[in-house]
Amino acid sequence: MLLAICFVVFAFRATALSQTNPEPATHTPIAGLAQRIDAILANDPEWLLGDRLPDGLLLRRLSLDLRNVVPTSEELEAFYADSAEGRWARWIERFQRDPLAAERLVDWYDKTLMQRRPFQHVDRASWLRLLRTVVDQRKPLDELIRYLVTSVWWNPSQRAEQRFFLDRGGDPHAIARDLGRVLFGRDMQCAQCHDHPQIDDYLQIDYHGLFAFVSASSIAEGTTKDEQGAEKKVPLYIERAAGDAPFESVFDKGVKFRSATRVPGQPEQFEPYLAPDLRYQDPPKADALAGIAPPPKASRREALASQLVSTNRAFAENWANRLWALMFGRGIVHPLDMHHSDNPPSNPELLSAITDALIASQWDVPAVLAELAKSQAYQRGHRLPMDSYVNEQGVLQAPSEVLTSWTDMLQNRTTAAKAEHARLIEVQDAKKMVMDDARTQWRAIQSERTALRAELDAAEASFQESHKKFTEAQNALNQASAAEQATVSKIGLLGEAAQKLEQAKSSPDDPELSAAVAAAKARSEQLKAALPAQQQATVAATTTRDAANATREGERTKWQSVVDKLTPVEQRLLDADRRFAQARKEHDTSRTEANLQLRLIAQTERIQRWIQLSTDVINKRLQVQQIEQEQADIAV
Repeated sequence: MLLAICFVVFAFRATALSQTNPEPATHTPIAGLAQRIDAILANDPEWLLGDRLPDGLLLRRLSLDLRNVVPTSEELEAFYADSAEGRWARWIERFQRDPLAAERLVDWYDKTLMQRRPFQHVDRASWLRLLRTVVDQRKPLDELIRYLVTSVWWNPSQRAEQRFFLDRGGDPHAIARDLGRVLFGRDMQCAQCHDHPQIDDYLQIDYHGLFAFVSASSIAEGTTKDEQGAEKKVPLYIERAAGDAPFESVFDKGVKFRSATRVPGQPEQFEPYLAPDLRYQDPPKADALAGIAPPPKASRREALASQLVSTNRAFAENWANRLWALMFGRGIVHPLDMHHSDNPPSNPELLSAITDALIASQWDVPAVLAELAKSQAYQRGHRLPMDSYVNEQGVLQAPSEVLTSWTDMLQNRTTAAKAEHARLIEVQDAKKMVMDDARTQWRAIQSERTALRAELDAAEASFQESHKKFTEAQNALNQASAAEQATVSKIGLLGEAAQKLEQAKSSPDDPELSAAVAAAKARSEQLKAALPAQQQATVAATTTRDAANATREGERTKWQSVVDKLTPVEQRLLDADRRFAQARKEHDTSRTEANLQLRLIAQTERIQRWIQLSTDVINKRLQVQQIEQEQADIAV
């Protein structure tokens, strides 16, 4: 048991124990990030801060983290021999210039973005070539992600960029889950059918908000030609014009919801309503493959990319956390895709500082990694000053005055944490009341919009049916008109031919030409006789087309009338959604802070328990020794 309790000190090191924040840094966030990290972690007691690693192990750690290989013997000898000031920063820079460091980042990008998925629709060479270009040109991380999300799909020119979608099989649910996990650090798969049963922060509307970005997309085949000119099919992940589908919780049947696009922590994004026949770009893309529909005018992938920016704190914090995990082996929030208030960051101030630095660097990954490596925290090992007092059985054998000092410090921190937790619970309860009220107002308007969206679905279905009939009527008119024009053209050509044949006759009784002239005139008369019927068919087709168009436009007017009713409702819903999102944020923040205090209380109490158990063991041993000595004295 003592050994099990002993392990808590390592988790304890990662948590800021101070109840007050240090003064804000005055330096540029990225330039002084290493010092900022060490200043934050200096709040931990010295006896819980690891000793600096020996030079050999430290260089090994740096080489593995930056290059994924151990240092060579020559590098170790050079590192030992380097005694000039600034040695550590110099070796960080040296390793980052190594081509292996670029390959390390390529590997990290690949595994982080694709989660070790096999290569199916995109070959390995082209995907890694894309990532190498990104790393070699030092493109910003956020720019890369937006580039992947919005890459061209209607031809194979950016096929490698489409791997994020293609090699997930084009499955919108798999993609929606990974949008949450990879981009925002939130695995919301269990919120697909209901609010998450274990994580209060993850709501079903959050999942379906992500799902709405890709729900209308799928894999389709386009036709292109290979190097020999033969036609071949190419799978493409195409985007179609999207609406929002109804959903309901399996635990609350009959209560319908609708969701446009939404990223975690943000309100819905409503795009302007376009009539069904006006939703795609016209004319189609000149370089689009045969059989592929043109892109929609309102792209939800573009809408997603607009949220993958520095001002979206959830997006930025997710990647800051992943960079810390790359260098330290564990996230400040861990697991990496479980950001929520019941799993608070071990050190919120630290995560905030790294996030600020990532943004200040304009998402320069090597620059942030270099600062992380420069910190004293990175150079520390797992050996603690207190380890010298721990024997092989995990019993703490420190002098009594040391134990008293530690116990007093832990008790003070426990008392302060419990008081702070009690205060935060009161804040949390108040925030929950505000959130619940905002949720009630939001749900009332959401219900109103859901009913109107159902009405719009019906109006849209009627419009689509009338548009289909209009298209059929227009095609029939085109055919009738084409047939009439062809007949008129033939009559004209036959007349010209007969006239020229008359001119070509060498004598009035040229039998062959006379026969040809007669045949042309006869055929012309036949066509003239058929022309009125064709003209009548064109008139009838025009009448049918005009009637179909009138019906279609009538349905368009009905559709537009529903849209007109929806617009003010959606504005009210957006206002309510913003209040709800803000109330959720404040409530979740208070829960995060309260849970952090609970974690701190548990950690301090476990260490106190370890100290107490160690003291009990030592006392028991002393008692045993005393009894054994007394028995020995009696025997003598």
